[in-house]
Amino acid sequence: EGEITFYIDGRIITRTAGGTAFIPRGAAHCFKNTSRQMARVLVMFTPGQIEGFFEFGEPFVDGTAPTEEMIVGRMNALAPAYGLEVLGPSPL
Repeated sequence: EGEITFYIDGRIITRTAGGTAFIPRGAAHCFKNTSRQMARVLVMFTPGQIEGFFEFGEPFVDGTAPTEEMIVGRMNALAPAYGLEVLGPSPL
């Protein structure tokens, strides 16, 4: 659903529902919903075992969403445990 814009190693592409984007291992990348509607993304990784990294976006116990600054802080804290490096800020 929706529309997602991807930054993949210096290239910006946009995909709509049903579209795909391939990110080679080690490529600098990010993605963002740049539309005004809700969007869903199915992400597959190889190798696996990286699911815990995505806890950076979890809402607080009261259901409120973290600020963008808090999300970046969470990403930086979790990244080393998964062999990742946060390059930021996002070009999107």
